[in-house]
Amino acid sequence: MSISHDRLVDDISVVLDAHGIDRCVLAGESAGAGVVISAAARHPERVAGLVLVDGFIPAGPRGEDAPFPRSLRPDFAGTIEQLANACVPDPDDGDLRHWGKLIVQRSTPEERSA
Repeated sequence: MSISHDRLVDDISVVLDAHGIDRCVLAGESAGAGVVISAAARHPERVAGLVLVDGFIPAGPRGEDAPFPRSLRPDFAGTIEQLANACVPDPDDGDLRHWGKLIVQRSTPEERSA
């Protein structure tokens, strides 16, 4: 099972339920901001407020000609390597870069090019 926006949104309710939390303030950073916004839209009765840090909201599916998905098709491993190096440029953070690549590589071929 791979990571998706909807699964992350669902996970919020699962965690809240597991801890007996009826209502709370959710915080999200970067792509997590979009996840907590979606969770608040899906279950407004459970969200007392939001803390958003450097967030963005995905605009939805991009066309087949979007540069990043287009680069993934012929050379997925190379594109992910470049992305990891750009996101974690410090040479001493090799373990963090490796962990990030492992997460991205869990997606299916269909999700990689979506």
